[in-house]
Amino acid sequence: MITKNYINRYRDNIIFEQEGDTILMSGYEPQYCRYGFPNIYTEAYKAYCDVVYEVPDGQPMPLEKFKEVVHEWRDGTNWIMKLFGPLVTSDTDTINMFDPSGGPYIAVGMDMAHFGLEGKVETIKFVEEKVVLTVKK
Repeated sequence: MITKNYINRYRDNIIFEQEGDTILMSGYEPQYCRYGFPNIYTEAYKAYCDVVYEVPDGQPMPLEKFKEVVHEWRDGTNWIMKLFGPLVTSDTDTINMFDPSGGPYIAVGMDMAHFGLEGKVETIKFVEEKVVLTVKK
């Protein structure tokens, strides 16, 4: 088992304990944390495609491009954002970012080498006041 301590800017002692592909994170104040959830574009993209196909010779942009354009702010001129942005929802069953007040910010895809640990974060879950990170080495 690898154990590493991280002192954040509020002098909280964050403890990382890694065993294999699992890292337990403790020492933060749960009431002072932010969480992030991935976006779900299914409904918004379907509605966008339905509108575009109604235009003669209309071809929708690929989903990956839509994911960028639907969030672009252009002084209120982005009709895609205005019409379809409200249809983008969050997958609140999946956590992709965890940020306790004072740090450290942890996100899916992040390399844990910064903390002296191994692997990139694949999942973030909570179990009994601890954050459980699953990593891929």
